[in-house]
Amino acid sequence: MMGDSDTALNDKIRARADELTPGMRRVAEWISRNQEEVALRSLRQLAQRIGVSPPTITRLTRVLGYASFDELQQDCRKLLRSRSRYAAQADRLRHGTPDNAAPAGLLNAATRSAIDGLADMARITPDAALETAARRLLAARSVWFVGSMSSGAVARYGAYIASLAFPNWHEADLDSMASLATLGPEDMVFAIAISPYAARTITALEIARARGAGVIGISDSPLSPVSEISEQHFLVATDTPGFFSSYVQPFLLVETLIALAISRSGSSVGDRIAAVETALRASGLYWNRPGSSQPRAPD
Repeated sequence: MMGDSDTALNDKIRARADELTPGMRRVAEWISRNQEEVALRSLRQLAQRIGVSPPTITRLTRVLGYASFDELQQDCRKLLRSRSRYAAQADRLRHGTPDNAAPAGLLNAATRSAIDGLADMARITPDAALETAARRLLAARSVWFVGSMSSGAVARYGAYIASLAFPNWHEADLDSMASLATLGPEDMVFAIAISPYAARTITALEIARARGAGVIGISDSPLSPVSEISEQHFLVATDTPGFFSSYVQPFLLVETLIALAISRSGSSVGDRIAAVETALRASGLYWNRPGSSQPRAPD
């Protein structure tokens, strides 16, 4: 059975089906069903994969009207580019070299990518921008972390660790947007969004700006809607050998800004963190080994 997608290659196969020998038809059917693999493999690799000789594939390409295998491969690559980028990256993983597909190979590649990316982020992020952002967040009446879908994990994490030190830092509820209803010029929104950008995040930022709140944004492009809406924007890269965007840089940037805010705050912040941590342990939210004593909640 031929592939279902309406690609140039499938059109050619359907148009010349009567001209194909049984052997060519078998190869054509395999290629039609596996166009992503055709886009990524060499002629010799494909021949081995299908179980035919390279000249068999070459003859098929000519019957289909292509000048060469490279031309056929270009049609398959158009399909790859038109698909979801995550699906395309998953295909690259599936059809990568054995070394890259090995656990150690993938881990080493991901580690190198993360280290190089963090070094680049540190190089392009001005100290003055970090200082300004931390002080603006610290001076705000309230700070609301905004993020949705995969970026929601960064917003949730940031809001949690910040709330240990600052009772006025929260995660915004983007389901109802109710938490943004009372925003004003004294408040700050701290947004994280990575392409493809969540519509709810952009809506929340538009609400925040309309109400006069300050907006600090983190995104992966200087042309992103987050960059356009934010008064202050931090750029991160999300490249990874894996199939999905890497959030190493957004997480570290959020941690850094919270740490800077704590370092610029008064001495009471340490007491606040200690009191919250003691209360969390006393409430049973932290696991304790059976038989061990738990600290009392503060009076």
